[in-house]
Amino acid sequence: MNPRQTTMYKQILFCLYLLLSFTLIQAQSVGVGTKTPDGSAMLDVTSLNKGLLIPRIQTLTGINDAVTITNPANSLLIYTRINNLNPGYYYNSGTPDLPVWVKLSTGNGVGNDWSITGNSGLNNTNFFRAY
Repeated sequence: MNPRQTTMYKQILFCLYLLLSFTLIQAQSVGVGTKTPDGSAMLDVTSLNKGLLIPRIQTLTGINDAVTITNPANSLLIYTRINNLNPGYYYNSGTPDLPVWVKLSTGNGVGNDWSITGNSGLNNTNFFRAY
């Protein structure tokens, strides 16, 4: 092979190596604080004395705010408040173009959770029974 063919051969091999590397990296889990991340998780965070800090957004203007966060992905999780009320964890149950911010239940009767001790507004068709 002449030097030009050798250089082109090396460039092709390098490109194939990069392509294969990126493909393998995408398929693997990432671990923070662990040497062996769980294969079922894309991100596995392990710690004995620290937690995960969810992004904090100052405030949303409403449950359909599409301006504060540009194109929010479906299921995007944030900590915020809406119109400076009801601070908590919210996720986008809508689309990037038409977000619907839903507050995660805290289990204290605030939100959309069902309580085994009863909920207001129950009748014979809308009820919860614990067995």
